[in-house]
Amino acid sequence: MARPRTRPASLLAQILNDHAYPVYAIDQNQQLAFLNDACRRALGDGADELLGMKCRYHAAGQLPPRQQQAADLAPPPDVFSGQRMEVPLTLPSGDGRSSVFSVQFSPLQYEGGAFGALAICYPQVGAGEGTQADQRHDQLRVWRRSWRKRFATSRLIGESESISRVRRQIALSSTTRLPVVIFGPAGSGREHAARTVCYALHGEGSGPVISIRGELMDAELIQSAVRSFVRRCKEADDASNAALILLDADQLPGDAQSELFHLLRLIDMDLRIVSTARQSLLEVAEHGKFREDLAFQLSTIEIALPPLCDRPEDIPLLSQALIEQHNLEGARQLRGLTEHAADALLDYDWPGNIDELAAVIAEAAAATDSVWVDAEHLPKKIRHAREAKRFSAKPAEPIQLDAFLSQVEEELIRRALEQTKGNKSKAAELLSVSRARLHRRLEASESDAEVADG
Repeated sequence: MARPRTRPASLLAQILNDHAYPVYAIDQNQQLAFLNDACRRALGDGADELLGMKCRYHAAGQLPPRQQQAADLAPPPDVFSGQRMEVPLTLPSGDGRSSVFSVQFSPLQYEGGAFGALAICYPQVGAGEGTQADQRHDQLRVWRRSWRKRFATSRLIGESESISRVRRQIALSSTTRLPVVIFGPAGSGREHAARTVCYALHGEGSGPVISIRGELMDAELIQSAVRSFVRRCKEADDASNAALILLDADQLPGDAQSELFHLLRLIDMDLRIVSTARQSLLEVAEHGKFREDLAFQLSTIEIALPPLCDRPEDIPLLSQALIEQHNLEGARQLRGLTEHAADALLDYDWPGNIDELAAVIAEAAAATDSVWVDAEHLPKKIRHAREAKRFSAKPAEPIQLDAFLSQVEEELIRRALEQTKGNKSKAAELLSVSRARLHRRLEASESDAEVADG
C-alpha cells in the first residue's frame, strides 16, 4: 500500500513548531496566525488567546493587556510592503523576566499581492540592532512594561532626570490621599498627570472622579457641583477612592475660592483632591492672587512639570509614542521618524510643549505617504526653525584695527615697490610719504619677519 503523503502545510508547521527559538506568523490582515511552542513559552499562559488578534505597530501601552501583547509582536510596517527586516524585540519570559531577541521578519505574499510576515527570533548577540526608530519602538515596549502597572504612560515618557522625578512623585502621590497640585506651562500635560495620580493605584477599579474647570466656576456652581458629587457617591455607596480634579485652580474666582475652602471643611468624606495650575498655588498666594489658606490646603504635595524645551532628550521617544498612537487610530501603520526628522524636532523650541508636539506629529503623519515621517513632512514652522538656526549669524569677531591697518600698509608698499621695480625713492613718492618713513616701515616689517622665523 502506498504511504500517504504528508500535506506540505502541516509539514512546514511541524518544522517551525520544533524550532528551538520563538517563531510566529502574521497573515495578510495583520492578524496573528501561528505561534510555535517556543513562542508560547516566551509569551506565557494564555498565549493562544492572541491568535486572530491584530498586530498593530504600537508599543506605548494604551491597549488592553492581551491586545497590547499582540501589538508587541508587530513587525515594522515595511514588512507588509514586501521588505525583509531584522529588528530587536524584547519578549517576556515564562518566569516573569524578559528576553531580548533579534527578529528576522520575512514577508509572506498572499494571492492578490497582500503580504503577511514570518518572524523567527534569535537571542540577540549584537547583530540586527535595527534603526534608531526600531530601537525607540523596543525601548517603549520595555519602558511600558516597567511602568504600566503603576500609572498611565502616554505623556510621561522619557529618560531625562526631570521627567523621571515627576514619575517618582506621581508614584508616591498615588499611594496617598493627600492633596496634590500639579503645575507647569500650557501644553505640558497637567490634566493627564492629574488623572494619572487618580487612576495609578487602582486603574479601572478606582473610585468615582469628577473634574471641575476653575475658570468656569463661581461660588454657586462649585457648591452645587461638589455637593452633588459627594451625595451621589454616598447614595451609591461608592465613596471609596473618590477624587475631585480641580483643573486650572489658579483661575478660580475669589468667591469660588472662599466657597471651596469652607466646603472642603464640611465634607465628611475622604475625598482626594488633585489640582492643576500654571504655577505653584503657594507662589500665586504670595502675590495676593489666591486665597492663602486654600493654597496651603490644596498643596500638601507639589509636582512641577518641566517644559519640553528643558528635556530635549525625551523628544524622539515621545514622538515615537505619538506616532504609534496614530497607528491605533488608523489602518495605515507608520514605523517612526527618520533621523533627519528627529534632528529637526530637536531644533525647535516647543512653546506649546507636548500638546504642540502631538499636533505636529499628527500633521506629519497625515502628510507622509510612506511608513516613515521625514523632515519634509513636518510643518513649515519646524523646518523654518531649523533653517533659522543653521543660518543664524555668528557672533562678530573683534577687529584688531592696528594689525589690520598694518597689513593694508604692507600690501600698499609691496605694490608700490613692484610698480617702481624696487626704487624706494619713487615708491615713497607714489605713496605720498617721505623716503625716511618708507625705510622705517620696511625695517619694521623685516624685524617682525625675523621674530616670526625665530
